[in-house]
Amino acid sequence: MTMFKAILNTQKIMITSFRHRKNQSTNAVNNIILNSAQWTILVVVICMFIGCKLFYRQATTQELIWLLMPVNQLIEWVTGFQSNYIINKGYYFQSIDMLINKSCSGFNLFLISMLIVLYLFFNKVRTIYQVILSVGVSVILAYVFVLITNCVRILNVMLIEHSTLFTLNANTVIHQSIGILVNVTFLVIFYMLIDKKIQGVFTNE
Repeated sequence: MTMFKAILNTQKIMITSFRHRKNQSTNAVNNIILNSAQWTILVVVICMFIGCKLFYRQATTQELIWLLMPVNQLIEWVTGFQSNYIINKGYYFQSIDMLINKSCSGFNLFLISMLIVLYLFFNKVRTIYQVILSVGVSVILAYVFVLITNCVRILNVMLIEHSTLFTLNANTVIHQSIGILVNVTFLVIFYMLIDKKIQGVFTNE
């Protein structure tokens, strides 16, 4: 009788050990899938970054019209000022002597904000489908974000630079300071909001 119990106990230990090893194997497979998705999104990020930087280096104002035109329309709507588009230069506001050109496009901000969203997705994605979805979401969110941020930045530049409180020599420093302040502030807010939203989405899955 005692021997029979010993045999049963041995079988139970063997079954438990087998199940444990099976669970370890399953976890290992899941880790491989997770790492595969992470490697995919990492490769996508690197390729997108290099491609975007090369594009921007040789891009003309006309090729960045998808960033400049919506911002110009928002500014016209908010201020009531009208601009004229000058080919290969940008949108010129004659009434305040201000030009919105390639340097005002916010392309680098667009790229940074897109990378931020992809970074927040990095530890969450588990399938190729989620990688594709995260790339699409990052592009849309970054585009909307850069239009809003760029509009706020340019409006502040218009308001402050053309104030009689500042001399013409101080305008360049003020312009750069406003750009840094607005961009950094909005990027921090953007990061916090998107991080909270992504955490909520993946928690509910």
